[in-house]
Amino acid sequence: MPRAVVALFVSMILAVACAPPEPPASRVEALRSARDSFGVRMLYPTSGRTWTADFTRARTLGPGDSVGDLWNRGNGTLRIVGDGTAIASGNTQRHYIGDRSERRQWGSMELTYYARRLDDLTRDELLAGPSNAGVTAEVRTGDGHSSGGSAAQRCEGRAYGGSFRFYGHASFAKELQHPNYAPSSAADTAGGSVRRNVWPSGVPRNTWIGFKLVVYDRPGEVVLELYRDLSGGAAGGTWEQLIRYVDQPGRWGIPDTPTLCGMPTDRIISEPGPFVIVRNETTRVQYRDLTIREIEAAPVAGSAYVDIGDSIFVGAIRWLEGRGDLVPCNPPFNTWFCPDDALQRDEVAAFFARALDLSPPGGDRFRDDDTSPFEDDIEAIAECGISRGCNPPTNDRFCPDAPVTRGQMAAFFDRAFDLPRATRDHFTDDDGSIFEAAIDRLAAARITLGCNPPTNDRFCPDDPVTRGQLAAFLKRALESVPPTSACVCRASAEVCNALDDDCDGAVDENASAEVCGGGDDDCDGAIDENARPETCDGVDEDCDGAIDEDDHAESCNGIDDDCDGAVDEIACADGGAPPVDGGASDPDGGGTSASDGGVGVRADAGRADASADPTVLSGGCGCRSTGARALPSLWLLGLLWPLAARRARRR
Repeated sequence: MPRAVVALFVSMILAVACAPPEPPASRVEALRSARDSFGVRMLYPTSGRTWTADFTRARTLGPGDSVGDLWNRGNGTLRIVGDGTAIASGNTQRHYIGDRSERRQWGSMELTYYARRLDDLTRDELLAGPSNAGVTAEVRTGDGHSSGGSAAQRCEGRAYGGSFRFYGHASFAKELQHPNYAPSSAADTAGGSVRRNVWPSGVPRNTWIGFKLVVYDRPGEVVLELYRDLSGGAAGGTWEQLIRYVDQPGRWGIPDTPTLCGMPTDRIISEPGPFVIVRNETTRVQYRDLTIREIEAAPVAGSAYVDIGDSIFVGAIRWLEGRGDLVPCNPPFNTWFCPDDALQRDEVAAFFARALDLSPPGGDRFRDDDTSPFEDDIEAIAECGISRGCNPPTNDRFCPDAPVTRGQMAAFFDRAFDLPRATRDHFTDDDGSIFEAAIDRLAAARITLGCNPPTNDRFCPDDPVTRGQLAAFLKRALESVPPTSACVCRASAEVCNALDDDCDGAVDENASAEVCGGGDDDCDGAIDENARPETCDGVDEDCDGAIDEDDHAESCNGIDDDCDGAVDEIACADGGAPPVDGGASDPDGGGTSASDGGVGVRADAGRADASADPTVLSGGCGCRSTGARALPSLWLLGLLWPLAARRARRR
């Protein structure tokens, strides 16, 4: 076979074998793109009922709903426009969603709608009018909004409310009985914010504004969040969090004692209610795309994540969260951890960079990670040798969206923690895996237990790694492996190499006067540029590698000209005197023979011995050696061996 054909054949096989898997669609992007039935972005996962109103008729229910009807109350009217919108008019316009007989009431929920003001009032007129002019949603409430009702009815009027006041404020309000309530101006003993001026000139007229109120329980507290979207719903909306408030007992008090209900004035409203109320006051408002969804209602106490309560890895997840090492899966809201979802390579980089406190080294070694939110983390773990790339031998790609298998994860941990050698084969299903050695070291370190409890004689090397599993791996590794074994910054003397050698956060900060030694001491990019005539002082002034080679006849000048160790031993016999002006032998360190290392040859030989230290990577100090083991390409040798043998026979 001609050599050109052989070369082409081999190159084609290499290209196929080394090509990374086709990356799937980004799971993080899929989460960020989760939409309701109107195409509006959802911030929290749905856990129960969903109610929608598309305003094609006055009373609209979503598929499968059984929460009752939508109706009007007050002296206003609701006019169906016919284009999926409705116009509400009147000074006490309210829309109740719910049913008093419904056994499952509204508790933790995410409520969304778009509203457009149709009035012609100026901001000054709004400020002079009723303080509650705007749009509001009230949750966890009942049909008790009547000051003349019975005690039981008025106690049902308890509610948390979120509002956009048309003069410019976003605010929360709370009441335990109607009409005793704590508006946004009420004192908060913990200093939390329940009001914010977000439209200094007032809410714009004839403009669709997205309104989103989120209320959910955590043990001993209730979390309130208020968002807006100014894009009119484009691409699901660009939701901006305006206020977030955590109500706890004793934190947000009611001005007047609610004697009818017999409740403390500072209690939280943890009970669900039969109704959600959407209302507007004194102005004409147009509505569209109204959705109420029940969301995950049992997050773990003290955690920012609402979806980890049922995970078997909740302990490890909370442990990493306490260290600040978690990577959420729904940025920028950062309320989901997605413990059961498979990991992507860039997410793994983010977890390791946080857990090992790695800093980005600078540079850009991969050409396919520029759009990843974790590009700096990718560069950091590559600098430390935890990952080398996904397209060997070039390794100029990282494949940030590619999934990660359990076998690959074992290799990541083996490189990151320099795991000790294993003494036995721990699993029965990894014998053909190129990661077998790393898997056994992972098991020997008790970082993994196996994938088939209680037997645990299998590792499942080809299965994807979930985010919860990685949390468990990291917790065990960080607790059991000494920190000195991790990829950390190992301090050494700072030299001019564009790296932070002494791990103080600064680069090349210890520039000094240039001396001969083959290094750039003054960090100007030039080496040994300050060569000068040789003198007898034990220093290579002319940078030729020899010391004191240019001996001269001794003269009376306070210098050892002939380099015999004696000064002026002959030349000054006639009574001459050495100079006294602080010349080359000035004892105060101003000359070239300073002994404190300021301008002389460095005692630590920072550049010369750096490569002799087997625990320091050639890339510079930022990382300790990971002990990564090169894996021979046995399959490639097997492919090329017959070709070589065939050529040998021809000879």
